[in-house]
This record gives sequence, C-alpha cells and structure tokens, in this order.
Amino acid sequence: MPVVSHTMFALVLIATALVSESGLCGTVNTGEEQAEKLERKLRLTASLLGGEHTTELEAARQAILEGRLAEADRLLNTLLTEGGVVVETESQDQRLARKKAELDQSWTAVQSLRASLNELAEERGLSERAMLEQAKLEMRYRQVQQRIEAGDLVDAPARAVELADEYGRLLSSLRANETIVYELHFDGPKDEYLYEKRRYQGYLLLLQSYQLEVTADHETDGKLRDVLENAAALDAAAETALLEDRPEEALQRQEQANRVLARGLRAAGVFVME
Repeated sequence: MPVVSHTMFALVLIATALVSESGLCGTVNTGEEQAEKLERKLRLTASLLGGEHTTELEAARQAILEGRLAEADRLLNTLLTEGGVVVETESQDQRLARKKAELDQSWTAVQSLRASLNELAEERGLSERAMLEQAKLEMRYRQVQQRIEAGDLVDAPARAVELADEYGRLLSSLRANETIVYELHFDGPKDEYLYEKRRYQGYLLLLQSYQLEVTADHETDGKLRDVLENAAALDAAAETALLEDRPEEALQRQEQANRVLARGLRAAGVFVME
C-alpha cells in the first residue's frame, strides 16, 4: 500500500467526497454529469494509488467510456478501499435498519416454512430420517431465535437465511412427486378476494426471500424492485376498492397483482400458477 502524504491525504478526502457526487447517495444526475464526475474520481484514484492497480483502473476507464457507470463506480470504490480509504455509502443507523429489515424478512420465511413442515408432519407423519432432520432444524431454530432476542444483527441475518434454505430443502424433498388437488368454493367476490389476498402474501414472501439472495446483482435487484412496486400499487388499489364496497373490482386488481408477482417468481426460476 502506498505511503499517504499530506497531499495524498487531501486526495483521499476529495475522492471519498466524490462517492456522493457519483450518485450513490440519492443525488439525481444525468448520465453525462455522472460520467464526468466518475472521470474526476478515476484521476484522483489513480493519483492516490501511485501507479498501482493499472489493470483495474483501465477496466474502470473502459466501463465509463461504455456507459457502464454503476460498474465503474463500484470498481473505483473497491480500489479506494484497497488503497486505504474506507468508503462509507450509508450511515450506521441506515446500515442497522437495513440489517433489521433483512432479518425480519428472512425470519418470517423461516417461521412460515417451519409451520409448513410441522403441518406436514401432523398430516402424514415423517420417516425416521426426516424426523431427525426436523429435530436438527428445530435446534438451530432455537439458537437463531436466541440470537435475535439478544439483538444480534451481525450473525443472525445470515443464519436465518441459511435456516430458511434448509427448511425449504427438507420440505421440497418430502413433497417430491406429491400431487395435491384443490377444490375451491367461494361465497362471493369478497370471499374470493380474501383468498387471492392470501395468495398474494405468499408470493410476496417468496419474492422477498429471493431478493435477499440477489442484492449484489444490481440489475436483477432493480428488476425485482420494479415487480414489487407494481404489485404493491395493484394490491393497494384492490384494498381501496374493497373499502369502497366494490368487491368485483377489488378481486380484479388483486388477481392482477398476483399475476405480476407470479411472473417475477417464474423469472427467478420458481414455478407458480397465475
């Protein structure tokens, strides 16, 4: 790592300040403005690193030229970190809030999958091997629950995601080659709306769990956010229609919201009915 002189220290401060200028902190810039600011950030980063990491710097320069500005910004932030600059793009409170939201989503998924496994065990019973797996998961469930109750936001989120995956795998293996036939009878459009609402909540939970796994992929994460926002708007319209005593319209909007989520799930590789 190069020795940082007073001049270099000034460059460090300027380069760090350019993190917010490049658009990561909510500032809306045109593509041309962002590219210009990233060029400045590139030159400052190159000065700071003193001739090191030329391959990575060239990759960042090429990304700017080709309009891949988010990728260029990530490359430069990585280089700044390796050069001794810790680039913070969110406050401690924001980071804790994000961790808490991630934990809430994954823990909700764990509880839902655990309840499904317990229902399956009561309905059909489990083999000795499956019972052993269930007991191991129950032990891990208690351990993660204790971490959550202790306010652990360091290890608990990752452990909750892992536990949800384990519950999902066990349920999938138990339900392999299983055929389930449902016959639905509704007392009217309001009753059917309530059913579609429950289906919406299930689809939403699945998509939010998948979203936790792809937050590093900004393109995929952006598409998922669009799906979730469109579905939420339709869901809100359905609730409004129901409150205004228009159950037929509420049902129609809720079915549209479900179709949006179903298409998002199929794009993620999860087959569900619309």
